Amino acid sequence: MNRHVTRIHIAVMVVSGLFASFAGLTDQRALACDCAWPGSPREELQRKDAVFSGEVISRDFKSAKVEFKVEKFWKGPRAKEISLKYIGSDCTYPFVVGKKYLVYAFGKEILETDICTRTKELDKASDDLKELGEGKEP
Repeated sequence: MNRHVTRIHIAVMVVSGLFASFAGLTDQRALACDCAWPGSPREELQRKDAVFSGEVISRDFKSAKVEFKVEKFWKGPRAKEISLKYIGSDCTYPFVVGKKYLVYAFGKEILETDICTRTKELDKASDDLKELGEGKEP
């Protein structure tokens, strides 16, 4: 009986270990945010306060801002540079200085975005750009 109990304990430990291993493979950042699936590019153009493409020229945790040099805009301020609130939480979009993005932002006075929007690197946004049409220059 001792061997039988030991085998059961070993089996339970193996199964528990496998479960813990697979659970660790999930994207914890996605689990921390309660995201609704975004609509189509046109729907999100209507819902968001600003939609633009541009290059990240700075990201400052101290001032909680990420700055963009705007290339095209579809909605929002007609400006050559736009700042977004950048709080650095699990839901914050991980912008990289020097990369270009298509940004869907929300906010009346202070714009922000997160991983729950259609925001993405510009080189991965061809379907969005086709649906949005030709943007305007700032």
